[in-house]
Amino acid sequence: MPALQRAIAAAGGNHTILVVDDESSDGTVEYLAQAYPAVEVLPLKWSGFARACNSGVMQAKTEIVILLNNDMVVEENFIGPLVEAIEAPEVFAASAKFLDEEGRLENVLGNRTSAVWRQGLMEIYHETNPEKLNRRVPQLYAQGGGMVCRRRNFIDLGGFDTLYEPFYWEDVDLSYRAWKRGWRILYEPNAVCRHFQGRTTARDYSAHYLRLTSMRNCFLFHWKNLTERDIFARHLALIPARAAGDILLNGQGVDYAAVVAALGKLREVAAKRILERSFAVLTDSEVLRRANGE
Repeated sequence: MPALQRAIAAAGGNHTILVVDDESSDGTVEYLAQAYPAVEVLPLKWSGFARACNSGVMQAKTEIVILLNNDMVVEENFIGPLVEAIEAPEVFAASAKFLDEEGRLENVLGNRTSAVWRQGLMEIYHETNPEKLNRRVPQLYAQGGGMVCRRRNFIDLGGFDTLYEPFYWEDVDLSYRAWKRGWRILYEPNAVCRHFQGRTTARDYSAHYLRLTSMRNCFLFHWKNLTERDIFARHLALIPARAAGDILLNGQGVDYAAVVAALGKLREVAAKRILERSFAVLTDSEVLRRANGE
């Protein structure tokens, strides 16, 4: 909180802090009331990442909102560059430069995201080369734990999709849908924060569950959002091979189990696929070309 307050003071203007408390059990609400009485708190019954973020954006009273996870520590000059990055009306969102807790880039997710098609899936790449992280450029998605967007556009998109509960791929999905509607997503290197990543999920969930959830949501993302016929057909054709190979080669069955779990949401994802197709103005190939800066 002190780091965020310093960033607000450096930015000037009219800023408010809204903390969405997703049924914490560590006395957060009481602590904030005592130590930071000016901070607004929205207490929720347990909602999960997507619903909690959506509730916070709905509660916000400002045109521009910055979403920050509780494991982010921002640098003083954080807010100004991030807000400046979305001044153009065609820009939906921008996200910051993320460092790890030691100030390194090597193992951090979310910086200048891009993607390639590999084995029937959109494989996401996170840039770690410092020489490629010094300019404001397009990217595939803005990481939900440290991004800025316009509140109205976020609401128009329906916010983070609860299809992916409890977590993973919501921010990829949100940005991808924005791209397909003709908006842009940017990476802003001058807004810097440190990400103490993976603390909560690693504490509360097994590594197998995290892999399974991520893979299930990967399939859901593709089934919902890929509308270019040839790309979607190649994706579907490779699913049986991935699932069979997963069982035969390593015996863990993560891909197979993920497909089965995703099929349980097939009716929901089919309805959302129809909706997204009705709003799309760019093809999947066009999105990747633009998001990758080509």
